[in-house]
Amino acid sequence: MMSAVQDGYPSRMMKFGSSFVKTTDGSYCDLIYRKAPTHLFRIVSLAAQKLAYGDKKLVASGPLPVALKADKNGLLVKFAKETGPLMFKDDAKLHRIEIAGADQKYVWADAKIEGQNLRVWSDLVANPKSVRYAWADNPEGANLYNTAGLPASPFQLTLEP
Repeated sequence: MMSAVQDGYPSRMMKFGSSFVKTTDGSYCDLIYRKAPTHLFRIVSLAAQKLAYGDKKLVASGPLPVALKADKNGLLVKFAKETGPLMFKDDAKLHRIEIAGADQKYVWADAKIEGQNLRVWSDLVANPKSVRYAWADNPEGANLYNTAGLPASPFQLTLEP
């Protein structure tokens, strides 16, 4: 599954003075056999601009999760400040978000934006331990973005024991 392979790329790539570009709004077939969407060119150009010119104010990445903690009946995912404020694109509800307990059986979850954090919960999971977003080869309907209009990459986070 491509999501599993790509999960750690963004955080590792940032450490080496390079950039990572991932988009979830379009399939691989769309990119190979048809014209690549113009928004993909925009994302690539922003990443190159930030890398080449070192502009610290330029938001060149979608939301990147940096921490996970248990909170009340759910999980709190913290995102890097450098990637800008969070938003749900085209809807008031986050799609493609899942949560699991210690058994690692994922169920669809609800989510709410709280500043640079995403609170995730489900009535079906009493003691959540793990969360994942857009965890599919082609996560149609994934709608977690920042206010710069850049999509979040698929991610999976698990609480440390």
